[in-house]
Amino acid sequence: MKGSSDEDAVSSRGYRDIYDELNATFESQLTKDLAWREKVLLRTLDMFRENHDAWTSAVIADLGGGRVRAVMEIGTVCDEVRTCISHLRRWAADRPASLGDPISELPLLDRRVVRPAPKGVVLVLGTWNFPINLAFVPLIDGLAAGNCCVVKPSEMTPRVAALTATLVHRYLPQEAVRVVNGAVPTATALLRLPFKHITYTGSTAVGRIVMAAAARGPTPCTLELGGKNPTFVDASADLRLAADRIVVAKTTNAGQWCVTADYVLCDAAVVDEFGKRLVEAARRMLGDAATQKGDGADTARQWYNRIVNEQHARRVLSLLEEDHGGEVLLGGAEEADVKERFVPFTIVKDPRRTSRLLTE
Repeated sequence: MKGSSDEDAVSSRGYRDIYDELNATFESQLTKDLAWREKVLLRTLDMFRENHDAWTSAVIADLGGGRVRAVMEIGTVCDEVRTCISHLRRWAADRPASLGDPISELPLLDRRVVRPAPKGVVLVLGTWNFPINLAFVPLIDGLAAGNCCVVKPSEMTPRVAALTATLVHRYLPQEAVRVVNGAVPTATALLRLPFKHITYTGSTAVGRIVMAAAARGPTPCTLELGGKNPTFVDASADLRLAADRIVVAKTTNAGQWCVTADYVLCDAAVVDEFGKRLVEAARRMLGDAATQKGDGADTARQWYNRIVNEQHARRVLSLLEEDHGGEVLLGGAEEADVKERFVPFTIVKDPRRTSRLLTE
């Protein structure tokens, strides 16, 4: 599938033209109208309701797995639209400044207010692990606030990126919203433009690049970056419940999200029993590696999905192939299939603290 924007072939001048057109719309005051914003938000909801199967199919094609994960992601976007519509007029209303000085104690005399105002043209840099949510939630919030928006979906999820370009062009006003598809050169060219706000979700390394580019403005940024997330299990825990919850959290999107349970710190008094509980929970919920892989499976029932591409699958596999010093309780490198982007759910007990499993 091919999107309406043509990727890296568009010159920086072309991106500047897009920016100028959106900025002209913003300067016209059109987006400040609350009724206009509500209408655009409702069209966004229509875009997902009327094309639900197309969105679901695109996510499955890019990330594998079943319908549950795709439907869940689409649901978060629709919920965001409904929330913005419900609260839009209250959020946009004047409110007392409450500056804390003596005149603030005289409400009948203090007429100073804070008046929320849109910023202008904003840039949304989407990412691949939740390619619908992390492109559209910032877009929805930006439109609700009265901004014009440029969205660059991740090139690593090409079906979702192409569908985003096609449907945004069909449903949303082009004078206020544009989709630009492409890879690193496209993002680099966009970051040279004088956006009034930038949102980015992804790695810390790329986050630094975005922040450095924004500093030339200076342009405010909203960055959501990855990290290492510990989960604590002490001797007082319900070990079965803890294991069930950790397996669900870790296997959501095959572990490819920034707030997943990255590693477990467990009380030594219960670590062996907890390890058994984790293995039991994983086998009960996911089955063996063949079941997790889901070849020929009913997508309505499948949960575990694939790594986004071969490069990332190879990187994850390399963490298991190194001499990490731990005991593999479940899964492992032998059952992986890089060509199919499949890495089985794997549990490693007590890897070395300096191993890549605990440092990347």
